[in-house]
Amino acid sequence: MTGNNNTYYKSSMYENRGENTAQEIIIALAIAVISLLLAGVIISHFSGSLSSGSYYGSGNSSGNGGYSNNDGSSGGGYVGDGTEDTEDYDDTDYDDADDGENTYDDDSESSDDSESDEAYEPYTDNWSMNISDCLSVDDYYQRDSADGSFSFAYPKYVFNDADINEEENYYDYYYEDDNGNRTIEMKFYSEDDPGDAVQNAKELFYSISGEPSEVLYQVEPKDQVGADGMARGIVAGTYDDEGTCVYIVAANDGQKDYIMELYYPDSAPEYDYDDVNYIIDCVYRYCSFAGGTYKPRSHELFMRDDMGEKK
Repeated sequence: MTGNNNTYYKSSMYENRGENTAQEIIIALAIAVISLLLAGVIISHFSGSLSSGSYYGSGNSSGNGGYSNNDGSSGGGYVGDGTEDTEDYDDTDYDDADDGENTYDDDSESSDDSESDEAYEPYTDNWSMNISDCLSVDDYYQRDSADGSFSFAYPKYVFNDADINEEENYYDYYYEDDNGNRTIEMKFYSEDDPGDAVQNAKELFYSISGEPSEVLYQVEPKDQVGADGMARGIVAGTYDDEGTCVYIVAANDGQKDYIMELYYPDSAPEYDYDDVNYIIDCVYRYCSFAGGTYKPRSHELFMRDDMGEKK
């Protein structure tokens, strides 16, 4: 019995050892499988990071920073929440910016085009009407009509706006106050009017002679054209009861009428040596169709009633 018991004990011991060994193998295999799965996840995540690039930032919770590809090139160079499409950014744009070049050529060109479409007339943006600042022949801006048929000049420091129509050869300069009243205005324009120059000029003169409320000066067209092939008339006087005067030159060359209209403040129209009268004198002498035979003169010569130099 004793031997049999020993045999049973030994056999049961070996059986228990076998069961323990099997359990250990199963646990080891489970651990190995779990380890392999974890390793696969880690490798997959690491591979994804390598393919998409690395993100570096300021380390705060907002995630602001710049995006950099693994090859060292910029993937956008933006600062934001990471939702921007990096394909919209071109590295060459930033390289050009480092060289001092404009990286937004398309935008700048469209801006230049819009500015060029707006006609700008020099010296028509004055904050105030500075008649006393126009007492030199250099204080006048000279220009030609669009078709080159006439030329003229206007004072630089008087007007705050202008209406220009190059196609119609129409040039209107004025100073307008806050209430929309024009306190001074000068117009230069031409109109088609073919025919006999003298006859046309006389008809034109009669039409403008009614413009002043009181005529103080006038020159009727002569019976023949001048050396420039034009016939012309002049009329000047008071325009209204508010101290505005008018000075008009109207000429014709057998093809067109050429007209200069000046409306200006003059509280003493009988006195010919106010500052505004010097402006009228210069504008008349600069105008190509006005018929003046003298060059623009200095204010000193004007005050001495010295006609100055012939053209």
